[in-house]
Amino acid sequence: MTMPRDLTTYGAPYQDALPVENAVNEQPADDYNRHAEDTAQGTRTSPKAVFDFLCVAAGTVPAASVNCRQQYGTGSATKPAVARTGVGTYTATFATTYLDGLNVTDPFSLFAALGTVESGTVAGVVQCTVSGAVATIYTFDMAGALADYAVGTKVAVVA
Repeated sequence: MTMPRDLTTYGAPYQDALPVENAVNEQPADDYNRHAEDTAQGTRTSPKAVFDFLCVAAGTVPAASVNCRQQYGTGSATKPAVARTGVGTYTATFATTYLDGLNVTDPFSLFAALGTVESGTVAGVVQCTVSGAVATIYTFDMAGALADYAVGTKVAVVA
């Protein structure tokens, strides 16, 4: 994965100094800005989002225990709200829209997700389902039963 970029990486945003007179030889600033923003989004992740969280005994995972990198950036506003909803079950809820670097509202919807437990001492399998902007994460023990991992165990998801 490349390092995240933004419009300024490509010298944008630009504004037209004069109206475009020859569309064959001149590119409107808005067209370049769109190209630069789309290019920047492609550097952030190929999937919509890559995130991880630390398992909790109950309730909501603190935001400080959630890391996220997604197409719309890497800041705290891009993190999903992660909550334990039952034994071995978590939901990660993203905003349904985000503003891109041109302040254009883009819809956010997941199409698939893959999960893993990131531990050298906790053995398990992570499976996911998605619906809209919500990923449901299931943690299983090696016998195939839903199970809670030790508090603080990291689970990672690519969605």
